[in-house]
Amino acid sequence: MNINVRTESDITIVSLDGRMDWKTLSEFSGTVAQMVDTGSKNVLLDFSKMEYMSSAGIRALIEAMQTVEKGGGKIAICSPNTTVLELFKVVQLDKVMKIYKSELEAIDQLM
Repeated sequence: MNINVRTESDITIVSLDGRMDWKTLSEFSGTVAQMVDTGSKNVLLDFSKMEYMSSAGIRALIEAMQTVEKGGGKIAICSPNTTVLELFKVVQLDKVMKIYKSELEAIDQLM
């Protein structure tokens, strides 16, 4: 998985490209922890290029949400593909995390 981080206004946008599974979780978790440690409050996870997510990835997202919220911030997801969105619905992640159709919509809501 490739992880690209950029900041727009006061929102840190993390673009995830590839697969989120047990092999890539430590890199993802480390990126989130580092962002919070350096003062990022609002985090947007861009899933537009995410191909696959395992159940371990769901656990990592919940841990990321807890890390960001513990740091006083908010976290959201945008642009998941149909398969990943269905997984979010099955495990009811859509009930605890904001999921937006597009990056622009998410940025508008997080600001």
